[in-house]
Amino acid sequence: YMPPAGSPQLRETPVGERFHELTVDIAAAAVEGYVLVGGDFNAHVTRPVTQVTGFPERMERHLNGHGKHLLEVCCDTDAVLCTGYVAGDTEGLPTFHATMRSRATRPDHMLVSQSLLGHVESSTVLPGFRGSDHLPLVTLIRLPVLVQPHQACHGQPLRQARWHPSGQHCYATALQ
Repeated sequence: YMPPAGSPQLRETPVGERFHELTVDIAAAAVEGYVLVGGDFNAHVTRPVTQVTGFPERMERHLNGHGKHLLEVCCDTDAVLCTGYVAGDTEGLPTFHATMRSRATRPDHMLVSQSLLGHVESSTVLPGFRGSDHLPLVTLIRLPVLVQPHQACHGQPLRQARWHPSGQHCYATALQ
């Protein structure tokens, strides 16, 4: 969660520092393998970083400060912003409900590492969910399953023992 601009939560750790910490965490995780980061970034973005030239009209019309930071995170970590790019989310539909004092917006996003992007089948906003003031994002990832053939054990079989609580010490000794 990234607190919105002007939030008292940002007094302790400013928004730029929070996004920098996120950049460091994503870069460290990418060394280990696939990376998927999602949440309420309070970021309004107008376009993905490098991967798309045409961008849907339904996307946010303005880029806020959080959106700029989020796009910088993508650039610095080679991550891909799924919003407006991945199947199921090409329109960048709103995730925040409109209220009497606000309009429907898209502050929630999913980022994936370049290495994971080829495995992302879709990312969608679940409409009609009313458990929060935000709609959930669901990202479907299909990873290959490596099946390793079973290799028979050629060691000595374990002695069989019938369990009885009074013989716990004997059983433990036999298993050693």
